[in-house]
Amino acid sequence: LGIEIDDKLSWGNHIDKFCKKAGPGIGAIRRLKPFVPRESIETMYKALVQPYFDYCSPLWDTCGKTLKDEMQRFQKHAARVITGSKYEVRSTEIMEKLIWPSLETRCRRAK
Repeated sequence: LGIEIDDKLSWGNHIDKFCKKAGPGIGAIRRLKPFVPRESIETMYKALVQPYFDYCSPLWDTCGKTLKDEMQRFQKHAARVITGSKYEVRSTEIMEKLIWPSLETRCRRAK
């Protein structure tokens, strides 16, 4: 999983690396979704993608709002892929349906 901090103590590189590593997991979920029950798809998400969100989250929780928003958008995208929801549906409704707390809430719980 790893952590990457640049010489300015910025989390930008870490978040970019996170997106590059977790993205293929979401792609695999998208391709398998038509053939696999939703419960199994959610389990795949928790195994392939969620660890990247949770690994050292109390540390990167100190990153700026822009980077946190980028990660939250990534989680919302994964939720849309899993549920098959269109963009007309509010992401908060999708997250509630999946019973997924926001990244900020998960970071607070991890501290």
